[in-house]
Amino acid sequence: MDIFQIFILGLVQGVTEMLPISSSAHLILFPKLLHWQDPGLNVDAFLHLGTLFAILIYFRKDLLSLILDKSQRKLLLAIVVATLPVVIIGFTCKPFFEHSLLLRSTKFIAFTLFIVAILLFIADKVFPQKKEILDISFKDTMLIGLAQCLALFPGVSRSGICSLAGLSLGLSRGAAVRFAFLLGSPAIAGAGLLATKDLFEIYTAAGASFDLMNEGLYFAVGFFTSFLAGLISIDFLIKFLSKNTFTLFVVYRIILGVILLVI
Repeated sequence: MDIFQIFILGLVQGVTEMLPISSSAHLILFPKLLHWQDPGLNVDAFLHLGTLFAILIYFRKDLLSLILDKSQRKLLLAIVVATLPVVIIGFTCKPFFEHSLLLRSTKFIAFTLFIVAILLFIADKVFPQKKEILDISFKDTMLIGLAQCLALFPGVSRSGICSLAGLSLGLSRGAAVRFAFLLGSPAIAGAGLLATKDLFEIYTAAGASFDLMNEGLYFAVGFFTSFLAGLISIDFLIKFLSKNTFTLFVVYRIILGVILLVI
């Protein structure tokens, strides 16, 4: 892949990681549609580091409150514990998710796009939306954490499935989305750091040295593109959902799923 391709993928990652439309699905689909080489999960996860920094910068006040405010320590502990399932499954099943042709097929992605779209639409319309982040119980956090495990499947969307779970538990749209990002940040960090470790192991095993002018520039472009696009996308999503429902994203997921089935 060249600099232009990693720039496009960084842009795609930054936008789709934040919106409930699945970044993993788009990072698989774009190379296929444009006849590029599949970058694989390591590049996917490395691009996640850019969006992780976007989340940390945008939600810095929320994160500092969780750490410094004693009244929120229980919520912080709950977030840490709720992150464990996706970390354990993601780490132990990494070869399966990375090499499964079924999971990275367009038909499977279309299926997950449809299912989450339908469930998100129902949750957005049916369940009462009264709770805010400080109203979230330990049990609520655990349930959303378990739901986050489904985001390992392409087409599900981490922000989408966590928002869906939050809405089902009575969270407001804004609280569901904000908590989805707070809960997802440790898992995104873990995936990005693991990908970085794997890349260095690949270089070491091949006896190759890291070329700062080529590989360094290559990854820097992807990182900063996903970071900037992520910041803009988070701000858009938060402001959009303060006045609107998830219907726009539901419709997008369904249209994208239909396109995948006919191409």
